[in-house]
Amino acid sequence: MSKNLKKWLNWLLFTAVLIAVGWYIHKNFGELKNADLDLKIGFLVLSFISVTVAHLLNMAVWYRLAHSYGLKVGYLKTGKAWVVSRLGRYVPGKITLLLVRFNLYKGMSKKSVGMATLTEYLSSLAASCLITMIALLSLPEKLPSYFIIVVAIGIVTLAVVLHPKILQRFGNAVLKKFKKQPIEDFPPYRKIIGYICAYLIPILFHGLAFFFLLNALGEVPFKYLITITGVYYGSALIGMAAIFTPSGIGVREGIMMLVLPLIIAEPVVIVGAILIRLVTTAVELLLAGLFTLLEKISRNKKTV
Repeated sequence: MSKNLKKWLNWLLFTAVLIAVGWYIHKNFGELKNADLDLKIGFLVLSFISVTVAHLLNMAVWYRLAHSYGLKVGYLKTGKAWVVSRLGRYVPGKITLLLVRFNLYKGMSKKSVGMATLTEYLSSLAASCLITMIALLSLPEKLPSYFIIVVAIGIVTLAVVLHPKILQRFGNAVLKKFKKQPIEDFPPYRKIIGYICAYLIPILFHGLAFFFLLNALGEVPFKYLITITGVYYGSALIGMAAIFTPSGIGVREGIMMLVLPLIIAEPVVIVGAILIRLVTTAVELLLAGLFTLLEKISRNKKTV
């Protein structure tokens, strides 16, 4: 592929991501204008801070995970790669996140980027399943038993799939199909379990952000924090299965609106489900711009 063609494709990918994010903000902001609720600014600020902390913690986990696959670059470049690629999930099809990450890790092994992304995805998925299971058990009203059975099966399945022997066999089988060299070094199982535990920390901060946001719209007791966090992530898990919706838009909100009105007023849940996406997207855009600027300044200093 020629250098000019690659440059145009990179710009096309970047434009597609921006259009998808813009469409999403426009769609949800339009729905918010019709809401008739008093917004407590203090709780909104706390929500914004919590999402920011959650993202920075996620970046820190990705930094360690990426290094274990040989993707050894500085924290600023790693942070930029993580947060900019996150915006790619707003493009339907789910593959854009990986394409953006390939582009941001120029000159590095694509198979390592792919395997690191797969490990990140499965580890965070396992952590999400775990917090969802705890939330389902903590709900004041009993849900059908098959909800808990499905989540439990998901946790066990992911624990098996994430074992290095299984992950290596699966990953190398895919690489072989595309006539690529296999990956020999995989992080040990204890490290992968460590990543799952590490992902629980940003998950709790995301849940705290949603809890603060719901309190900005109404009054929600602190005892429901874990329940809210689990439902938030459980709905996100189902949204992931909706391959052709950008970031599970509509699916995730629908699940939250089915479950959370058991403990929270329905108007608060409806507005909160929309608003948390806007807050999250605003933080991602802010961090993407900040890390891109800081990485560029750092690169320019080194060339001087």
